[in-house]
Amino acid sequence: MTHISEAIVVKDTKKNVRFMFPVNPEQISITDGRTFTEVPIINLGTTLLSGPMIPQGLQFASFFPKKYDASFCNYRKIEDPIRSWDRMMKWMGRGSNNRQVPTTPLRVTITASKFSQLMVITDFSRDQFGGEPGDIYYQITFAQWRKQVIRIESRGGKGKKKRDDPPSKPRTYTVKRGDTLWAISKKFYGSGSKWRTIYNANKGVIGGNPNLIFPGQVLVIP
Repeated sequence: MTHISEAIVVKDTKKNVRFMFPVNPEQISITDGRTFTEVPIINLGTTLLSGPMIPQGLQFASFFPKKYDASFCNYRKIEDPIRSWDRMMKWMGRGSNNRQVPTTPLRVTITASKFSQLMVITDFSRDQFGGEPGDIYYQITFAQWRKQVIRIESRGGKGKKKRDDPPSKPRTYTVKRGDTLWAISKKFYGSGSKWRTIYNANKGVIGGNPNLIFPGQVLVIP
């Protein structure tokens, strides 16, 4: 098995805790994109107006080994896989008894590269296989973290302040194996024929061929 040379390190910005993934993934997917709005023009059809950039995404898959193996482990004192799993879930926002807690901003760094972003975990899934007792295979997805700022202004009187509502976040959908734009359009709009609306809003992510979408891509749903 061929491994990339970089190591992936995350740092809990609240508790100043550093964690390195013990086994490098074979592939890392980094996604960038911009939102677009389809605007009709009389007698000319439609045009696209560019909107804000979509938060950068990061996805990869690997495993937490139960036992150290020098052929693929980044370091000797590896953490118990269950503890690593619990760590990721807490960072994503799941507390004890499945209680929801705030997500933790993480500094995600890929060593030997220029990638270093504040991100949050948006999805984390695991698998375990017979014949490999204790190992936990996982797929993890991060999204760029952006601090929300709430502005308070005085409106007509001392001590009276009104809080502006934060802008609503655009709906997003993470592509899964077997997905098509037609199926995604039917899921959100009730009709697959509106797939082009999704494609036009995500050309920066999908590229020139709307028939080629891949698991892990984060699409904006207008």
